[in-house]
Amino acid sequence: MQEKNKKTQEAHDEKLRMLGELSGGIVHEISSPLSSITLNAEKIECLISDFKEEKQFNDSAEVDCESVINTTQSIIKETERIGHLLNSINHFSKPQEVGVFPLSDVSRIVEESKYLVNYFLTKYNTSFLYQENENLVNILKSVEINPSFLIHALVNLIKNSCEALDRNNQKNRWVRIFTLLSENELIIAVQDSGIKDSEEIQKKYFEPGFTKKPNGSGLGLNFSKNLLETSGGKLEFVPSAETTMVRIVLNLRNEQ
Repeated sequence: MQEKNKKTQEAHDEKLRMLGELSGGIVHEISSPLSSITLNAEKIECLISDFKEEKQFNDSAEVDCESVINTTQSIIKETERIGHLLNSINHFSKPQEVGVFPLSDVSRIVEESKYLVNYFLTKYNTSFLYQENENLVNILKSVEINPSFLIHALVNLIKNSCEALDRNNQKNRWVRIFTLLSENELIIAVQDSGIKDSEEIQKKYFEPGFTKKPNGSGLGLNFSKNLLETSGGKLEFVPSAETTMVRIVLNLRNEQ
């Protein structure tokens, strides 16, 4: 029990460390829609003020309802954007006991991961695509994984891809996540448009302390790998891919 509590605390500490790394981007992702909300609120205020002023001289004056509605819808859209991000932060930062749970929705996990790193996708002009296997829904009940560990790995991988593409001055920048099914495994692959390193270098990425970032800790991928392994999963590079690709391998539980 003491060892389990220790692992739970280590996992929580690592998530908080990662949130610290993401904090600058998260602040930007919140402040940007807040600025839009402020401008739109001021626009509505001007529309109402203009209407009241005109009404004093013209009883038939009418408020521009279409503009008010459109501006209000923009405010609602931006507040929903902030809400999604805050929900992702809340879900990711909650202390969660080390263990495995039935996987219910891969697309939701990918979406939450994307919200947490959207700043980096925007900053480094990197497009994002998620493609889900059409048969995935039929096997989810056979997959057990700690969802917060899966988000941790995806956040690390997407963020690393964005930074590597920028560091290498890649012109066509994209990150793609897609799912594959085999007889006894679910594979969640993360691929980007970057030129892949040699197989020898790729293996070093999972070693603690190894990094190609100027100010990197070299701990993120190693910790993600260890977290997934506690849930019976694997994190590995795909040397045969044409560009940089890492895959998360999750075992399917035997239902018999």
